[in-house]
Amino acid sequence: MILVVISTASRMAQPGQGASKFSDPCRTIRARMIAGLLVTAALLAGTAKGSAAQAAVQPAFKVLHVFNKQGDGQAPMAGVQADAAGNLFGSAEFGGANGFGAIFMLKPPASGMTNWIETVIFSFADGDDGGFPSSPMIVEGNRDLVSSTLMGGTANQGNIFRLSLPTNDDESWTEKVLFNFQGAPRDGSGPLGPQLVLQNGTTFGTTSSGGASNCGTAYQLTPGLLGNMVEEKILFNFTCGADGGRPQEGLVTDGKGILFGTTEAKGSLNNGVVFELVTAGNGLSEPKERTIFAFNITDGAQPVGNLLAFNGSLYGVTFQGGQFGQGVVFRLIPPAQPGGIWKETVLHSFSGGTDGGEPQSGLIPDGKGGFFGTASQGGTTGNGNFFDLVPPAQTDGAWTLTPLHQFAGGNDGSDPSGDLLKRGDAIFGTTQGSATGQSTVYRIIP
Repeated sequence: MILVVISTASRMAQPGQGASKFSDPCRTIRARMIAGLLVTAALLAGTAKGSAAQAAVQPAFKVLHVFNKQGDGQAPMAGVQADAAGNLFGSAEFGGANGFGAIFMLKPPASGMTNWIETVIFSFADGDDGGFPSSPMIVEGNRDLVSSTLMGGTANQGNIFRLSLPTNDDESWTEKVLFNFQGAPRDGSGPLGPQLVLQNGTTFGTTSSGGASNCGTAYQLTPGLLGNMVEEKILFNFTCGADGGRPQEGLVTDGKGILFGTTEAKGSLNNGVVFELVTAGNGLSEPKERTIFAFNITDGAQPVGNLLAFNGSLYGVTFQGGQFGQGVVFRLIPPAQPGGIWKETVLHSFSGGTDGGEPQSGLIPDGKGGFFGTASQGGTTGNGNFFDLVPPAQTDGAWTLTPLHQFAGGNDGSDPSGDLLKRGDAIFGTTQGSATGQSTVYRIIP
């Protein structure tokens, strides 16, 4: 693995472990939600196209929480993260006491009990505190939480914040805003992806809008989220040209000063790109960005979910494109020499049938050379699935996708699209709908 990052909520930086009003119009669930079209029921049954997927097996599956109580959040698009005690933390982009999103905690069952206990630990007011939290949590060593909001802050362009653990049981979590985005033309706005925190505390991320061309930015914060002062440097301003635009996800690193990411929109073929960003200090006085792959619909379109750096290659998913137009799982193999051409291989084209369609979550390793992931649509009832993608026994063979859970759109949820977290043998995830139209948190043990 080329990844060496430790302290980050990024799916790529911790392999064991969604679009916005700022983006171009697209069909991702986040775009529909921010447009006011919350998913509230099961979608069309996935009967249109056949699937080459194997028959589903039945691993242990449990719904840990349904977001259906007064003041609860909705749309936990960023998934959940865990502290050392096994408590789960996540952000709900909507809902909460004020309707502008919330941070929640799920506490494991006490001895002899079976129910997880959910608590909303902070509700946003869409003022200086921020609004519509959109990114995965970073759980710091002392169980403080760091993340970002899509909107709000002093300039209403989003912020990065920390929530601190109360010292006494009867106290509330307290928020400290670490950085306020200022928006175009000198700063970014609308951060969506996770922050990438290196061991020295330097933090990297992207914004979905703002910047010199109002097409998003890649930024660096120093001395990092643990310091009292946070200084920002814009590493790159996206132009919505061949370089892409509107990045929705975070960055991953090869540990040598090169960062990788995606833009869901634009690029030379207008289907999104994968880019590399070489930071200053690698023989460069200023950071340098380069598009390493532009999607052409046949090989995918609209890359979503963070990239996964694994065994020297980059892996990811696209929301659309591929053989059936339902998205793909892809691999990018680096060139032998720096600056060369990256080679893309489509590992699976989703059909929208039992294998699912329109994936939105990044991949995580399954421990056997393959990957776990989710499809937000399709499956046996059209409500998405959780799958395992297994490599071939022979190098020239085909990868095999096996659905491990087909979401029924009932109490088990529908539209799985949040980050996946692997903890021990269990994998935790979120859905954006259910029989009652509410989001859920689930656990699956493959």
